[in-house]
Amino acid sequence: MKIKQLFTYCLLASTFLLASCDNETLPDGDGAGTPPLEGMYPLTFTATQNNSGGVQTRVSEKPDGNSQWSEGDVIGVRIGADTRTGSYTLNADGKIKNTNTPVYWLSTEEQTVTGWYPVSTTVNLSDQSQGLAYVLKGTARGSYNSNPTLAFTHQLAKVRVKLQGVGASKVTAVKVKGYTSCTHSEGNVTEGTTQDYILTMKNGKYYEANLVPQNIEASTFIQLTSAEKTTIIPITGGITQLNAGTIHTITLTVYTPEVDLSEQTEDFTVRGEVTIKGDGKTPFTHNITISGDGTKVTLENIKVEENQIDVKGNATIILSGNNSVKRTNTKWAAIVIAEGKTLTINGGDTDVLDLKGNGLNNEGCLSGKGNIIINGGQITADARGMNGAGIGSGVYYRKFGDITINGGIVTAFGGHNSAGIGSGDYHASCGDITINGGTINATGGNDGAWPGIGPGASGSTCGTITIASGANVTDNGKPRTK
Repeated sequence: MKIKQLFTYCLLASTFLLASCDNETLPDGDGAGTPPLEGMYPLTFTATQNNSGGVQTRVSEKPDGNSQWSEGDVIGVRIGADTRTGSYTLNADGKIKNTNTPVYWLSTEEQTVTGWYPVSTTVNLSDQSQGLAYVLKGTARGSYNSNPTLAFTHQLAKVRVKLQGVGASKVTAVKVKGYTSCTHSEGNVTEGTTQDYILTMKNGKYYEANLVPQNIEASTFIQLTSAEKTTIIPITGGITQLNAGTIHTITLTVYTPEVDLSEQTEDFTVRGEVTIKGDGKTPFTHNITISGDGTKVTLENIKVEENQIDVKGNATIILSGNNSVKRTNTKWAAIVIAEGKTLTINGGDTDVLDLKGNGLNNEGCLSGKGNIIINGGQITADARGMNGAGIGSGVYYRKFGDITINGGIVTAFGGHNSAGIGSGDYHASCGDITINGGTINATGGNDGAWPGIGPGASGSTCGTITIASGANVTDNGKPRTK
């Protein structure tokens, strides 16, 4: 009996000795050594994301550009040349939450660990309105006794569209053109076969989508949808190529065919064919800019106070109802026309535009450095209390272009030492003044001490003054026919 017990003890001791000998074959720190036993050393790691270069965010979609994982993200992983792949669920800090399918080190030598997201190899990009699509890839060097850090980078390009302008609030959807799907092999992206418009996600002030890196056609890249219509918007001077791991931001100014002043709380710009509507009573106290050659703006019962209308292109204003622009507490004109540009004003006999300035003024009431053509409407330009002409140049070497009146009922009052229609005080000037028709009543400043039509005081000048025989013109209360 004692002999059998001794044999058992010896056998157990031999087993422990064998285990100890196996452990002694592990590497001594130089990366060499025999392979460990199969399944003994499972992979561990921490996943991070590379935020350099303004790469896009992960699931939380924070506008500050920080990149992070979301709780429950699942990634695929492979070690070295081993073809077997693992699946791991992450915490938000990038550490392993669950091991779905483990992979193991098959060698004690240092190897490259490759990770990718998502695990599925086909990614649908066509509708990202509820969340963006992603492909990420990360690699790291490590060994069986280390916890490598997989640094993931984004393999798709992010497009951010920022809308501004009076029509931005009218937009209900933004789409960008690109491949509607892609496939990836361990994070290496291959585009799909179809290109079309991809619905973006609204993220604060941006509309965003992740696209396959590609060249873009700037003239057809963006599509905007509003209640009125769907429009292809060309982009100019911007991107031509989408690069992986990069945010491409496109800022668009959006115009609209109708602007309700009751909905506007700041300066705005209009372009194209647009109607600006007011109620004729409520003052709008911000600047309005008319931009772009060929713009046609209908003013319908607007009342602008304390600010002005800036005309930046060759534009037409069409009057409808009663309109007024009055600078009640500043020193600039009611309507300012940019140098080299022409403003044309059209209106019926009962359509009104009342312009008034106030204070010591460097410009006239309807002024700037451009040209004016008046074809119709009841227009009053009152520069009394100012230093410039009612219609024409301001003071102190200010210049205005040509003034042409073809019709309408035009009443103009000049400011101090200034003409009603023409130039202001002190070496100011205007171009030719041509009156082909209409009823014009012009009164110079200082209660008519200066011409109703012509130059102001102190060396001011005007070009040729031509008055057609069919025009009904009153200059400082007296008929004028030439």
